[in-house]
Amino acid sequence: VERSRGLGDVYKRQLGGQAARIDIKKDDGSNLVIAGFSKGYLAVETYPNPNIGLIYLLISKYADAFDSALT
Repeated sequence: VERSRGLGDVYKRQLGGQAARIDIKKDDGSNLVIAGFSKGYLAVETYPNPNIGLIYLLISKYADAFDSALT
């Protein structure tokens, strides 16, 4: 079993890095959302039972700002 070296490796292994985002629902009801940008990645860990639509909306709305901050 090969170990992941970081967030980029996790993202690349899921759908070959072609997904806009990866949402992993954890057993406690919280989510781990990983979004890929041209310069890097954003990972968001939520509380249990989040308003996941709001999380997606914020990631989409501020995608350019996230990408600019990843230098």
